[in-house]
Amino acid sequence: MTRKVILVGGDGDLPALERIRAGKQHGTAFQDWMELAREALRFALSVARGEVKRDQLLRRRILYNPPGAPVFVKDIPYAFVDRASIAVLEQYWLAVRRQQ
Repeated sequence: MTRKVILVGGDGDLPALERIRAGKQHGTAFQDWMELAREALRFALSVARGEVKRDQLLRRRILYNPPGAPVFVKDIPYAFVDRASIAVLEQYWLAVRRQQ
């Protein structure tokens, strides 16, 4: 036992990038928010058009403590970024800055 807590975030935001660089945060789950929005819209349209039926979707609990009821879910891919793969997050935020 190391008696240490590994801090992992779920935003992939700029402060997370800085904390990972500084060694204060172990990693973060990163999803490009524009791609996430596009995927959510594509999925919503496919459901509205009847191309995806609810019974084809996975069901699982998204709340664990206290446990919630199983709900229909659509998994969206994400990348886990830590110091070894930090270039993914650095490139993303560099591109965001260029667009501003």
